[in-house]
Amino acid sequence: MKKVLSFTLALVMCLSVMAVPVFAAPGSDKAGAMELKAGQSDTFTMPKELEGNGWYKFNLSAASKVDITLSIENNEVNTFTRVVGVYHEIGNGNQMPAYVGVTGEPLGEREQERSTSVGIGYYNDAPSITGTYYLAAGWCYINVDWRNSNDEESTQPLVTIKIDSIEPISNTGGLTVASAKTVNPSNEVIKHVRFEHDDWEIGHYYYTFTLSEAAEVTIEKSVKLVPSKDERVMMRSSLWLIDTPDTIYPVNGKADGQDAERLEIWEKRDTPLTQTITYALQKGTYYVVLDNSWAFPGTEYTLSFSMSGSAPNLDSASDWAKEGLTTATGAGLVPGNLQSSYTQATTRAEFAALAVTLYEIFNGEITGRETFSDTDDVNVQKAAAIGVVNGVGNNNFDPNSGLTREQAATMLARLANAVDKPIPESAPTFSDNGSVSDWASAAVGQMQSTGIMGGVGNNLFDPAGAYTREQSIITILRLYDYLKSN
Repeated sequence: MKKVLSFTLALVMCLSVMAVPVFAAPGSDKAGAMELKAGQSDTFTMPKELEGNGWYKFNLSAASKVDITLSIENNEVNTFTRVVGVYHEIGNGNQMPAYVGVTGEPLGEREQERSTSVGIGYYNDAPSITGTYYLAAGWCYINVDWRNSNDEESTQPLVTIKIDSIEPISNTGGLTVASAKTVNPSNEVIKHVRFEHDDWEIGHYYYTFTLSEAAEVTIEKSVKLVPSKDERVMMRSSLWLIDTPDTIYPVNGKADGQDAERLEIWEKRDTPLTQTITYALQKGTYYVVLDNSWAFPGTEYTLSFSMSGSAPNLDSASDWAKEGLTTATGAGLVPGNLQSSYTQATTRAEFAALAVTLYEIFNGEITGRETFSDTDDVNVQKAAAIGVVNGVGNNNFDPNSGLTREQAATMLARLANAVDKPIPESAPTFSDNGSVSDWASAAVGQMQSTGIMGGVGNNLFDPAGAYTREQSIITILRLYDYLKSN
């Protein structure tokens, strides 16, 4: 009897040693997420259910490059696990998926669902796989899911998730206007590493600065491709001025090279691509918005800020116009080539450039073109495309001809229509109304009623008189203010 009992106890002890331990799976929602730190791991036994998922979380004090390894033991056919996504919080309960770079050659499927998440999936002979994620500061969440054969006879695999390393990367700015990173406009270099999901609506970062007086601010943008990658890259940036606590307006700059908004690479290159944009700004608070669309994770972006000068050089301007010229220049209404010789007569082409600048502030870039035989000026072509200017006959525009006052009034009225904010009709009341051309009379009345244009004295409008550069800029500014308030 003692021998039987002794044998039975030995058998039980042996079986207990051979039994495979069962480790609890992580919480199935974010509220129950298990916290991990760099170098830590967690192992769980895949439940018998056909499919399931679990959550882990970790906190980053700064934007970081994070390596996460997922591994599996005792795996069988038709049983797999994957990291469905790594997410970081962006406030108000919202989360944003992070992009991942995968190392190794996993067997089976590898999923990359662009619109929602990035996944890693594999079958029996892929014991582990590592993903590199570029993440913003704050709480981040790992979502792991699994599917098995639902075979009661199969071995339950062991799944291990480990945060291998966390490497801080350069601060990349705020994800919202409210969280914008403050920069020094006179001397600041921002290194930005792309770590967002490749999506048009994601990847905006905000920087802000305040000027106590008017100044020229130069922003140099630079893009450096990920080595060995051959992919189109686009870096977009824009500058915005706060007008009221609830309203900001875009500011146009003078770009060196490509379009001021975009910096694009269309082919593989070993050296960075750079672009310089200069803004003539009035005092106020500004936001720089960076959008790093179309790029691999790890693509490097640089924003370099510098500041020079103070108010624009107004030595050539009339005293009455100086304040308005400073304001108009600071608002981005004046192209760089028109920021001098303020008392000289404006040409038809120069006024077209002013009109296009104002229109694009409100409505974005004009893509249409209408050509003329006597000019290739793109601003003339744009202005004609939106109906602000017409030719003088025989498909000519006469770009260098001096602008008359009634022509200016007509272009301003058409510009308000093009922005879809037409000015109410009003008959002019000048003493020389009889001298105003029939085609310009209504526009002269609209300009007079709004105060955008006035007379030249003695209740005279002087419709055929020359229109100076400073008069053109000031009336563009007045129309700009009118359109904003209406």
